[in-house]
Amino acid sequence: MTASVRSADAAILAGYRPLPGVPDEMMDAAGCARPAWQRFIDHFSALDSGEMARRFGVNLVMYALTGNYKTDQVHIPALLERLGQ
Repeated sequence: MTASVRSADAAILAGYRPLPGVPDEMMDAAGCARPAWQRFIDHFSALDSGEMARRFGVNLVMYALTGNYKTDQVHIPALLERLGQ
């Protein structure tokens, strides 16, 4: 990571290492976050550990309740038809 990464970003990106030989969508060759990712990084950096834990918990429960989300999508055509789309 280079000095071009802001200090707030450095904490959440500290363990980030791109895979050798694999194009990196988040960071450019100089170690700077690409513009499309900067808003996400800024928002994620502002979360405290309690908020991150809460969000992880909600996502874990949602995953546990839905199981395989792809099989839950079998009803989408019927729902869209009902909505007139």
